[in-house]
Parts: sequence; structure tokens; C-alpha cells
Amino acid sequence: MKHITFRPNFWHFVGMDIKNLYILQPMVRSYIKYAFRNLIKQKGHTLINLVGLSFSMAIIILIYLYVSRELRVDSLQEKGDRIYWVSSSVQSRDGELFTSSYTLPPMAEAFREKVPGVEAACRLRLTPAFIGPGKEVFQERIGFVDSSFFDLFGYEFLAGDRVHPLRDPKSVVLTEDVARKLFRDSLSTLDDAIGRSIRFPEPEPGHLYTVTAVIADEPDLSSLYFTVLVPYENARSYSESNNYGGNTYTYVLLDENNDLEGIRRNGQTLVEEFYGEGIALYVQMGYLSEEHEFTLHFNRFTESYLNPPDIYGSYSRQGNKTSLYILSTIGILLLLIACFNYVMISIGTALNRLRDFGMMNVVGARRWQVLAQFVVESFVLTLLSLFLGIVLAEQLLPLFNKLAGEDLRFALYAHPGNYLFLAALLSFIVISTSAYVGGYLLRRSQALELLKKERLSVRRNGVARFSVVLQFFIAIVLLISGGVIMRQLSYMVHRDVGFNKEHTVVLHVDFDEQRIGLLKEKIVASPAVAGVTVSDRNFSSGSSSRSVRTEKGEIVDVRLLRVDKDYVPTLGLELIQGRNFKPGETAVDSIPRVIVNEKLIAQLGLKDPVGRIVDMDGGGDGFQVEIIGVVRDFHFDSMHDEIQGLMLYTANMNGLWHMFVRPVDGRTAEVLSHCEASWKEVVPEFNWEYRFLSDILEEQYKGEDRWSRIIAYAAVIAILLSCLGLMGISSLLVARRFKEIGIRKVNGATVPQILVLLNANMLKWIVLSYLLACPVAWFAMHKWLENFAFRISLSWWIFALAGVAAFLISIFTVTLQIVRVARQNPVRSLRYE
Repeated sequence: MKHITFRPNFWHFVGMDIKNLYILQPMVRSYIKYAFRNLIKQKGHTLINLVGLSFSMAIIILIYLYVSRELRVDSLQEKGDRIYWVSSSVQSRDGELFTSSYTLPPMAEAFREKVPGVEAACRLRLTPAFIGPGKEVFQERIGFVDSSFFDLFGYEFLAGDRVHPLRDPKSVVLTEDVARKLFRDSLSTLDDAIGRSIRFPEPEPGHLYTVTAVIADEPDLSSLYFTVLVPYENARSYSESNNYGGNTYTYVLLDENNDLEGIRRNGQTLVEEFYGEGIALYVQMGYLSEEHEFTLHFNRFTESYLNPPDIYGSYSRQGNKTSLYILSTIGILLLLIACFNYVMISIGTALNRLRDFGMMNVVGARRWQVLAQFVVESFVLTLLSLFLGIVLAEQLLPLFNKLAGEDLRFALYAHPGNYLFLAALLSFIVISTSAYVGGYLLRRSQALELLKKERLSVRRNGVARFSVVLQFFIAIVLLISGGVIMRQLSYMVHRDVGFNKEHTVVLHVDFDEQRIGLLKEKIVASPAVAGVTVSDRNFSSGSSSRSVRTEKGEIVDVRLLRVDKDYVPTLGLELIQGRNFKPGETAVDSIPRVIVNEKLIAQLGLKDPVGRIVDMDGGGDGFQVEIIGVVRDFHFDSMHDEIQGLMLYTANMNGLWHMFVRPVDGRTAEVLSHCEASWKEVVPEFNWEYRFLSDILEEQYKGEDRWSRIIAYAAVIAILLSCLGLMGISSLLVARRFKEIGIRKVNGATVPQILVLLNANMLKWIVLSYLLACPVAWFAMHKWLENFAFRISLSWWIFALAGVAAFLISIFTVTLQIVRVARQNPVRSLRYE
């Protein structure tokens, strides 16, 4: 007897044999052919879907590239999870918390020697300086670091000493870009830069540094932004901060145990050694209470970029986590709008194919096979949209960089994870759109109903209503927000700041006092120049402050500005009491003379301030100054902050780095030409560069300017996508009421009457969107405006204008869709069934 052996295989277990598998191949091909045929047949709707999906995909791809890059910053450092930088905080007597990102220079060595668990420590200071191999110099970001810097941070060495590049006190490590800029054509390879000398702005003979190594340029994924490295001991030749916490970043590398709690506990023991004397002085002055808490904080290096502590001042780049949330939300909302549009338009076009689906059911097709047709069509259209979206994203990248103020590269193909993102994006759109369209049409429809071409009512379609409300809700919120942000920005830029900012030229004079004085003499000699002055601040960055004790014994912080005698008349400050500085009045006088603003007089409670002697630092170990004049309050900070008490005092020019040149009205071009000639005569080795003071002040609000443009573009995109969605809903509405339109026209209804009737059905959802959007936009903008000490009020007309715009756009969109049908011969409408 012959035995028959049964060999089960995989297809038996899944309920399908090999023969059926081959049957699926022509079925899939037929689905694809039918999908292309239908897409081509519905050219108009296909184009609308392609535009909506591809544009939204392009936006979300750009946002994904930006967000993913921000999340990877500092992730390339091999030891990054064990590197921490040290900051400090202390609470004043009145409860105000003062923080500092800096520490005292000796603390790095103390951490390394006295705190168990610290494997290495390093100091960092940054300052801009002009350097060069010869007469021509370039401004670079100089990083002063310890030789242990490369024990903590890993960098690619391209040439020179890779083991101890900063061993010699006068050694310098260059990045590749700086090396090629300094030595230009004289470099055949980077090795040719090793051993060459570079001149720094230091007293001779110690002003020459020798190049010992060249490293790769700082990658985009690093928060450190130096261009040149030299040993830390050279930092003493450069200006220092008077911050209570010091002027140095301290990084510590923990050992393999990575015991952060132990480091915090043991590190706190160093506070008394390094800060005890200063704390005792502040307690004596009444600035700190006896129960003060001076605390050292250890911030993980890899988390500091997106989670920086609330600290003023930084030697590293810092990201904005809130902006990532906002951009991601905008991208997701735009994608959802595009998906809703696709669903609604697909339903509208599918109503014309109901007989086809009914016939498929009659001849034996199952519901899943009909649904598969929708999946294939959605996949084909979405795949085409994805390819178009990638191309469009690459073309829109320069615009995105301009809006975001970034230098993002199109690195979509550089990381394997990006392909997973694209696959997930494709899958989400295909599954979410095709599943709903198919389910909507088939879940209650029998074959006979499909053959009868039963209408599906938009009134009973909750998703359609939700789609309209959501899309216009988003668009109206963005319109209102964009309007408020742009109006606040305009208010800050055009508000009177209290000094002459128009046409005033600013020069960066980072060289010795003698040549600063000579340059000023030559520039002011021109009759086209109304005035020249110098200061240590240019209104855009940095601040100095000290404390003063009032007559009531209270401690007041006062801002300090170092200026020369021509500061008040050149910038047009209004002197309301007393006099201006006289020649030779400097800070080395026995009792320095100062000019103060109205705010400080109010804080000190002085009725007759001119001639009054004020104790700085609350007396005791402090010193005294004499008030010789009072100027009207002016904005030396941005509109984000209240005007603070201020003292102007004269100082030697080696502490003044910014020169302000005010031209006579209408002679700006002549002054610029004269300044350039004087510059090249006095300091020919320095590049001639200038900026206008008005531009510097506007940079204070670059964040607001960037977000106003981003929100404006997002609002326009949301409106355009919402219009596409309305076209989809209008298709449903017109298809459902096609016969009704014909009957009304036979009975004498005019086209305008039909338009009013059908528009009213849609406009009620726009009204709902507007009513929901207004309180949300008001709350969001009210909270946002709280960030500004000087701000606009929320005007009703911005909300009204956004509503009118939404109404007009929606009416125009729906009307275009309806008028095509309303103008047709009513006989055709009556034959539609």
C-alpha cells in the first residue's frame, strides 16, 4: 500500500495556499491600473489632493529635519553623558533669586583634586578678538581652555599635535576654516599651517602664538562655538566680567560611576572656600540674609542645549525647546488638515462611482476587496505626493532657513532613521484616509443601495463638520496671532527710545586707546559729522551693574554705562538737570562724577539730586560718586524689560569698544565715505565694517520678527489648505442636493438665491470656528504679551479683521464650487437620478 505523506507549509497555517498567492498578483496589478485610471479621470480633484498633500508633506519634512537636528545637538560627544558644567544661585534678602552660569577660575582645579568622582575638569572663557598672521586681521571667537579640554571633548584632528596641542603657553589650535582664511593660498595642505605665528591683540613681546594643531570645524550638532583655542592662562590679558559668580565656565567629567548626587554633595563643600568672603560681605551690606542658600548646580552637558537653566549669560549656543513644540504642532496640524481635505474630496468624488462599487458587490466582490481599492488609490496618490513633497521641501529650504534664522542643510538621505520617518508618514496618511473613506461609503451601504446611487448626507457626517470647524479654527487663531505679533513688533521698532538712532553709524573699535582717540579726532573733523562718542555697550548685548543703598537703607541695583564726554550730546539724550561731563573728568577722580536717569532718582528718593554724594555698594567697603546731571529715561535695554536705574560715567578709552558716529541730516553717505577713509588711515590692518544703530536695535526683536513671519506663512498655508477642504465639503453638498438645485431652478429660483441657500449651510460652521478661535487666540496672545514691559493692547479690530478674512475666503471658495452647478441646465439636474 502506497503511503501518502502530508507536508504542511506556512500557507496552510494562514489559510491560504500557494495557488491563491499567485492569484493575488494580477489582482494587485488590476487595482493599481484602476487607481491610475481613476486618478487621471478625476484630474481636477487629483491635482487638488496632490497640491495639498505634497505641500503639507514638504512643510512637515522641513520641520522634522529641523527638530531632529536640534534633538541631536551635543549627542556626538562620546563622553557627553558624563560631562557637566557648573552654575550657581543665591537668594537675596527680598526673595529674588540670582543665578550665574559662571564660576571662579580656581574652582576647576579644586573639583579635580578635592571632589571624589571627578575624573577631569576644564575651564572655558570666550571673547571676540582680532588676530592675523600679518597686517591683515580677522575677528574670531577665542576660546581660553585648559590643556585637559580634549580629555573631555572629542574633536577630529586634521594636522599637528594630537596629544598635547595646548601644552605651550603660547600655542594656538585653529579650526580648518580659520586656518584657510588666515593663510589662504600659502597652504598646500593643512600641515603647512603648523609652526606658523599668529599675532594677538596683546602687549609685545607676548603677542605671537604658534599654531600647534588644526581641528575640524565645529559641527552643526555642537553647542560650543569657538573658532580658535589657546591656553587659559592667556585670558588675563582680556577684559573680564564682574559677575558675582566669576567669569569662567567650569566643566567636570565624572568617572564611570557617574555619581551625580555624590558630586553635588561633595561639590557644595567648596562654596565656603571660594565664595565665603564675598558672601559675608553681601550679608554685612544687608543684601543677603544670614539664612541665604548659595548653591552649586551641575547641568548635564548633553541636556543643556534644549534645557538651559534660567541664567543670564552663556559661552555656549542654546536652543529653544518651546519653538520645537510650536513648530511640531504647526506641522502636525497642517498634515491633519491635508488628510481631512483628502478624505472629504475623496468622498465627494467617490459618490460619482457608487454604481461601480455596487456592480463590484453584485458580481461577488467582498467588502475588503472594495476597501482594498481605496487603499491602493490612496497609496498611489500619497506616494506621488511624498516624492513631490521631498522635491518641494528641498526647494523651500532656503526660505525656511530665512524664516527660522537657521542654516539647516537638507540631510534627509543622511540618516537611516529619516527613511523610517518617511515610511511612517506614508503609512499614516494611507491608512487614516483610505480606511475612513472606504468605511464611510461601505459600512451601511448594501449593493442595491449603491446601484441606486443613494446620497450620503453631509448633515449627518460629523467628520465633515469637524473638518471645517478644525481647519478654520486653526487658520483664524494663526491669523489673529500673526496680526498681534506683527503689531507688537512694529510698536517696539517705531517707539521713541529716547535717543537718536536713525542714521547713527556704529563702529567696533577693539584696539588700543591711542588709536581710538586718533580715529575719533579724524572722523569728527568732517563738517558732515554732527558728533562722535564711544561706549562699552552698543545696546544689543552685555550689561554691568552695581548696588546702591538708599537713604532708607534699601539696596538698589543700578546699571552702569562707561562713556566719554560726548555721549549725551551725540546720542541726543535730554539733560533735564545739571550739566554734562567736562574734558578730563574720568573715573580716576577722587570722587567720580556720574550722570543718572530719572528712574534712579525715583528709586533713591532724591528731590535735589545734582551735587549729591551717593554711596556705591551700600557704603562700608564701597566707594562714593557725585551726581552732576540727570537725563530723561531712555531705553538702553529692549522693550521686554522695564527701564532700570542707570549711571553714566566716563572711563579711559581702552575700556570702550563701540564708536557712535551721528551724521548731519542728509549726509549719511558722505559720512560713511569719510569714516572708511579715516579707518583705513588709522587702523589699516582691521577690516572696515560698520552697522547702523537702528539695525542693532531691531535685532533685539529678531525672535519676535522670526515668529511673526513663521506664523504669517503658517496662517496663509492653513487658509489655502482650508480652502481645499471647503472644496471637498462643497462637493459633498452639491452632489447631495444636485436634483434639488434643478427643481428650484425650474420653479424660478435664481443663481444668487441658490448661492445664498447653499452658502448658509456652510457658513454656520465658519461662525462656530470663529467663536471658538477668538477666546483661544486672546488667551494665547495675552500670555505672550506679558513677556514685554512695553506692549500694545489687544485691539478688537484684529479679531474682526481675521473673522472677515475667513468669511470672505470661505464664501469665495464655496461659491466657486457651487456656481458651476447652479448655472447648468435644470433638465440635466432632473435627469441625474
